[in-house]
Amino acid sequence: MKKIVIAFIIIAIGAGTYGMLNNNKEAKNKEKTQIIDENKPPLDIQRKLEEEKNYLAKDFELKDTNGKTVSLEDFKGKNIMLNFWASWCVPCKSEMPDLQKLQDESKNDKDFEIVTINVGESSKKAKEFLEKNNLKLNTLLDDEAEVSMDYGASVLPTTFLIDEKGYVKKIVKGAMNFETMKDYKEGLVNDMY
Repeated sequence: MKKIVIAFIIIAIGAGTYGMLNNNKEAKNKEKTQIIDENKPPLDIQRKLEEEKNYLAKDFELKDTNGKTVSLEDFKGKNIMLNFWASWCVPCKSEMPDLQKLQDESKNDKDFEIVTINVGESSKKAKEFLEKNNLKLNTLLDDEAEVSMDYGASVLPTTFLIDEKGYVKKIVKGAMNFETMKDYKEGLVNDMY
């Protein structure tokens, strides 16, 4: 009888351990499926886009390279290409001249604005990079990376296309070339998203 009870206890412990391991395995598999694809927005934002098709961009206040406080609300009524970048980021460096070219080409477009946000760097470092590369982009400084975290910009560069009402219409992860930027601009301005 004693042997049967011990055998039963061993089987129960084994079944419990198997169940726990199986649940952990399922959780890990589920976790793996939630890894962010570089071409997709972060999961919480992706869900919002899938569920709502668009959502209101979170307002923020940051200083620009001249020390002036700027908020997202300041651009309401314009379509915005909001680009997160850093000077150490090689793909960011490759797309910056094209962002400048698009900004130059769009200077007479009253309904479109390019706003770049330098992430995690000092004002001095961001300014030096912009000056060295002859970039005159409208740049805000997110030195504590708080806004980039709020937006889920975990990969640099990440660009948010925000319509004139303040809704995020598209998220682009990774560097873009000039033609791609132009296409996204046209899609945003012409309400194709």
